[in-house]
Amino acid sequence: MSQFVPLSLMLIMFSMGLSLHMVDFKRLFLMPVPILAGLLGQLIVLPIVALLVARYFELNSVLAAGLLLLALCPGGIISNLASMLARANMALSVTLTTISSLLAALTVPLLFNWGQSFLGINLSAFQLDFWNTVMQIAIMTIFPIALGMLINANFRLFARKYRQWVSRIAALSFGIVIMFVWKEGWQDIEASARQLGWAALTLNVSTICIGFLIARILGLPFDQRVVLGLEVGIQNSALAVVIATVLIGDVALAVPAAVA
Repeated sequence: MSQFVPLSLMLIMFSMGLSLHMVDFKRLFLMPVPILAGLLGQLIVLPIVALLVARYFELNSVLAAGLLLLALCPGGIISNLASMLARANMALSVTLTTISSLLAALTVPLLFNWGQSFLGINLSAFQLDFWNTVMQIAIMTIFPIALGMLINANFRLFARKYRQWVSRIAALSFGIVIMFVWKEGWQDIEASARQLGWAALTLNVSTICIGFLIARILGLPFDQRVVLGLEVGIQNSALAVVIATVLIGDVALAVPAAVA
């Protein structure tokens, strides 16, 4: 399972790459305000809210660190799907997810180690070696995204034909990973189900509202407000599970991601 978990994440990132084009990165210059606002919400506001929620619900050190880890992860395919169902600005959603996923290799280890000090957690318990983590996350996220984009650019018919199948297989593999986390972390889930459930719900709802509010304050159109709410409030739990189980080696740390 330790080898299957990162492969599942790589498959998810590869399926994302199969749907991306270079124009998705050019939007950073075409619509800088909503993109920078979304990144601000994801990288700064969301982790701060996670720290406050963990303290308010008095989560133990493992669950608190796990909630923080989840909050530091970028948006994922689920946020893109939610934006599509909400008939929001899909171009903005995809661009935010892509850019935040590429930045995650640097931001996750840096902010995770820094943020734990505010929770009073012994850093030696869940310490992430910065450069090793940067390399590992880059291999599991940036490389498969780039490979998917390369195939999409040069073999468009192939990518268009098989991207849905790849996405379905990726979703199935991640479902298996979540089942594994629930099985291995059941003791922690059972002991803190109500407390953790309310904490996860509070984090999701509050950050979706904050993302929407940031966009409203900036005077962005409604479809962009919806995107910012979803991108700030819905995270790539697959990455959180991989970091917890593979890079740190603690399944209990992945429980908040599995619950949320």
